[in-house]
Amino acid sequence: MQIVHHFGLSASEADQRQLAAFGIRVHTGTAWFEVVETDPSWPAVQRWAKFSTSEIAAASWLALTSEWHHGYPQPEDDFGYLQATYDLTD
Repeated sequence: MQIVHHFGLSASEADQRQLAAFGIRVHTGTAWFEVVETDPSWPAVQRWAKFSTSEIAAASWLALTSEWHHGYPQPEDDFGYLQATYDLTD
């Protein structure tokens, strides 16, 4: 299974330069890109995308959304999705 991270941003010239250093090309303005966790650039992109608590607190707004809800619960860590935890009688 591959884990793909989707990014959308209003890219500045500084963002463009930083991402280019990771081998990711975006235009300034509204941009999006994807990175698979097996990609050699993923660790650098992950560090680039991580926000500190103070950055989040200082932001005038922040939106983290899912592009699409799909898939199924993974069996790792015993999420309990195989147990009868839902009442489906109605």
